Amino acid sequence: ERAVQLGKSVAAMIEDMEAVAADRQGDPKAIDRLLGQAATGFAQLGKVAPAERDALEARYVAVRGTLVVRIQELREGEDWKRWANVPRADALVAAAKELAEREEAPTLQLLKAVQQAWKELGPMPSKKSKELWETFKAHCDAAFARIRNDRAAEDEKLSGNVAIKREL
Repeated sequence: ERAVQLGKSVAAMIEDMEAVAADRQGDPKAIDRLLGQAATGFAQLGKVAPAERDALEARYVAVRGTLVVRIQELREGEDWKRWANVPRADALVAAAKELAEREEAPTLQLLKAVQQAWKELGPMPSKKSKELWETFKAHCDAAFARIRNDRAAEDEKLSGNVAIKREL
């Protein structure tokens, strides 16, 4: 009786795996988690009645192979998406650099727009992401320092004008 129950349990697990394999989208983390759970469940296959064991093992091996290939494809797709964001990040770094180095002072609105575009960029490969982020942040900090200095000079000029008007 225990062997029959285990057979049903393993068959249900394989059906779940087949349903995930049939889904063309898929989440790599969910598939990875399912494969881990399936490996634990498959370890019980030796306790299943011999008549069912061979058929279940064949189904398990086939669907596991499909899922392993699928997870690899999904991970490669994610890698391509990450690398596709690098040229966009390079363009934002160039924009931040232009803001920091332009002759007229950058405006806070422009700087915020560039920073917002960075937030919406999406993931990148980790090494490249860190390098680009540090460069982008340095240029934004320089642009912000120029904005702050220009505002301080303007405030000082305005306060000087107020003092002159009071004297008159």
